[in-house]
Amino acid sequence: MTGTQEIKQPKPPRILTLVVTEQCNLDCVYCFEKNKTNRDMPLSVAVASVENYLDSTSDEFDEVQIDFSGGEPLMNFALIKQVVDFVHSRSWRKKHSFSIGTNGTLVTEEVRKWADEHSCVMFSFSFDGLPEVHNRNRNGSYDLLIQNLDFIKRWPLANVKMTIVPESLGSLADSVKHVHALDLRVAANVVFEDVWGENKLEYLRIFDQQLAELVDFYYDNPQFTPPYLVNVPLEGLLFPRKNEERFCGSGKNMVTIDPDGTEYPCHRFLPLSSSRPEPAPDLSFQGIEPQSCAECCLIGVCPSCIAYNYEANGAIDCRTTHHCEFLYLQAMATAKLQYRRLQHDVATNPAESCDIMKGAGIKRMIEAIRMLTSMPKPGVLSESSL
Repeated sequence: MTGTQEIKQPKPPRILTLVVTEQCNLDCVYCFEKNKTNRDMPLSVAVASVENYLDSTSDEFDEVQIDFSGGEPLMNFALIKQVVDFVHSRSWRKKHSFSIGTNGTLVTEEVRKWADEHSCVMFSFSFDGLPEVHNRNRNGSYDLLIQNLDFIKRWPLANVKMTIVPESLGSLADSVKHVHALDLRVAANVVFEDVWGENKLEYLRIFDQQLAELVDFYYDNPQFTPPYLVNVPLEGLLFPRKNEERFCGSGKNMVTIDPDGTEYPCHRFLPLSSSRPEPAPDLSFQGIEPQSCAECCLIGVCPSCIAYNYEANGAIDCRTTHHCEFLYLQAMATAKLQYRRLQHDVATNPAESCDIMKGAGIKRMIEAIRMLTSMPKPGVLSESSL
């Protein structure tokens, strides 16, 4: 570039997920791991996988994020400790970090002490909110989790993960507020599976009402970071993804190793998780189907799961569509929250309102809202007064 230094985009880390065990001490109602076994990953498999990526000569990545998963990974805590010690025993070509996603019920004093000594390891937790909701979804484990609240708070920038199913829809807003009342951040998502049945429209009405309550809550409490539920990146409507670009890094910068050492593009392609497991699916772009997806203005922000597409439809780009209405309602709720905040900024700063309205970010946001509100309602919503 003449007269200008080219800015290099940072390379995404290679996310190396080790399924250290297929065992779990819970049996959550929405768990997509339907094929659990008693298998644990041998140390030899874990070491070989770590060596392969940390000493890789590939220039596609500079860092490896080693993610310990399961099942419930803390059921094989002994292996996790051995792997971390092994990584620390040598120097490597690639930088590295560690993470553990856990249900939070097996945080013993041994785990706490080890975490104190290994600040390089980040923990994340599943938490469904209100006690009655969490207990219904996650085997009555609320008290076991909440007794480790101080441990969970060690990672203030990490979100606890909330999963939304039909039975918990009516308590969604209160569950999110409950998590914030405990001084935690939350990430919440509707399950990918089609669990809505003939009552889907009624569930959508409930979801819409709950999102409206969350819009009010986050407008009144700007100190809290909203989850994707009411924080869809609407500017993505103006800059849609390229057709061949995936929502996640599955098959791109992600790789998952199962206990026998087989590599998969991500966790949901494993025999543990899928009814049609595939270590080497066709990840080439064939064209987005159905056509309604290819033409949808929300495609740039749609959290489509290529592994679930493959399982349900036999192709990674043949998308499932039963969640379309839920995403539409989330985008509309986001637009309402953003618009109310904009109105507030203009009303409270009238002297600066012209400058506010001239901002490039504001202009893009307004254009995205216009595009969204002109979009026809998807699926059953198109026949509804919702």
